[in-house]
Amino acid sequence: MSLYSAIQFCSVSFLYTSGSNLGDFQFLFIDLLLIMPIAVFMGWADPSPTLSRKRPTADLVSRKVLTPLLGQILLVVLSQFAVFETVQLQPWFLPPQLDLEKSNIVNSENTALFLFSCFQYIFISIVLSAGPPFRKPMTQNVPYLCTIIVNILISGCMLFRPSDWVTEVMQLTFMSNVFKFWLIALAFGVFVLSWTAEKNIFPRVAQMLGHARARLQPHYRKKRKMYKVLLEALRL
Repeated sequence: MSLYSAIQFCSVSFLYTSGSNLGDFQFLFIDLLLIMPIAVFMGWADPSPTLSRKRPTADLVSRKVLTPLLGQILLVVLSQFAVFETVQLQPWFLPPQLDLEKSNIVNSENTALFLFSCFQYIFISIVLSAGPPFRKPMTQNVPYLCTIIVNILISGCMLFRPSDWVTEVMQLTFMSNVFKFWLIALAFGVFVLSWTAEKNIFPRVAQMLGHARARLQPHYRKKRKMYKVLLEALRL
């Protein structure tokens, strides 16, 4: 939910710089059709049949939580910035018409960021979906898996083959096929990077920060887990 808010905040912030914003039906599509089903069905994953010796992180403001969160937010900002800047370089670019009374929705910046962010919402939920060792794999959560597939298909149709009424309701503008393929390639590329960073890079960065803190604060001593203390006592 933090990354959902960060993605939407980032999109709106970029659009605000040019006097634009997301449309009402775009907000509704994101909140009701994308986020709500994902948020509901993510929690339907069954617990793992094997009890893990290591418990989940209980502190929401620990470095193990904040480091991946800030890292994912950085990837979101950089990828949306790339979309925001590159769409302005296209020959078919339609700039927003500045109006002090209302935001202009029908422009290329809005269309590119809205369609790109739809894939970000979906992919970030896959990256952050809880799985082993505490829950069963995401592939065994059938309702969630079906939701992800349906959302990807709908977002893909809006990107490549939107019908006339979808274009009108969502206030989408023209984009070339080359740019559309670039958007989807960037979305998948960022997804792979986010997955790799979440599983391998961010945990190591959090561990390095812990070692750095221990060196900078020699008197700092982390409270040890009770089961580790008991295991050592049993060995003795």
